[in-house]
Amino acid sequence: LVIEDSTIQNETICQQLRLKNMQPISANNAVEAMRYLLSGIDIDVILMDIFLPQYTGYDLISILKSDERFSFIPIVGLTAFKEKDILSEILNLGADDFIYKPYNINEFFSRVRANIRISKLIKKLKETSEKDYLTGIYNRRTFFHFLENLTALSVRENKPLSFVILDIDYFKKINDTYGHDIGDFVLKKLAEIVLKMTRRADVFGRYGGEEFCLALPNTDLYGACLLANKIRSTISQTIMTFNKYKTISFSITISAGVAEFTKGMEIDTLVKIADKNLYLAKENGRNRVYPILESVTKKSI
Repeated sequence: LVIEDSTIQNETICQQLRLKNMQPISANNAVEAMRYLLSGIDIDVILMDIFLPQYTGYDLISILKSDERFSFIPIVGLTAFKEKDILSEILNLGADDFIYKPYNINEFFSRVRANIRISKLIKKLKETSEKDYLTGIYNRRTFFHFLENLTALSVRENKPLSFVILDIDYFKKINDTYGHDIGDFVLKKLAEIVLKMTRRADVFGRYGGEEFCLALPNTDLYGACLLANKIRSTISQTIMTFNKYKTISFSITISAGVAEFTKGMEIDTLVKIADKNLYLAKENGRNRVYPILESVTKKSI
């Protein structure tokens, strides 16, 4: 991401990067740069002129380094001013590197490549720490970090939020009958199915063992039960075919407990309600969702 208010310099930097098979995204100011970042575009490194209009590079560095979504992206400051204080101020704010203009082109590319390598390594480490090693979805710790933020957002915007626990029925029997390789295959397959059926705004994680959890923003209890039933139905109709050693085909079912967050509710309470409903689903025959959809009142959102 190249943030430079001079049109000529911006175009020059972008063209230089393209000649080295890099893909620059151009922004003329901090506001435009934030729009790109918030849109979810994958950025490896930020090249930023320090003296931008309206919001300076100082402001933008402070914002980005205090936001966990962007704090890991290396920032390389650019300026033609060579006062010593600028360098120390920028680095103290959290900039990762600094290049004076005009720059030596070979040094420029070396610095950019070095920061891209660092960025990719940090992303890989970040993903490893946040994701479940088997299924690739969020691990429990990361999921509940998101859930905490979503509950605060629900209160602030007065929007509904629901929580779902999904559990594979008789999972121990699957492991005992077919082996742990097939058990792992089932966990990965379930995660794949659920991801396809959820929105980008939804948060999906592995709760532990054969249990999974969903956080559904802007979704009331009825909507959450409706989605949980669709997931349950889709999974029960899916034929699992495993053919690593020999071809084995079978189907599975899941049970689910659903709860809706309300203002003033602790996250532990939300989880306990969903867990209690999961227990009821299990006790009443499995392959079902509690509360029963027909017993839930549909609200207008």
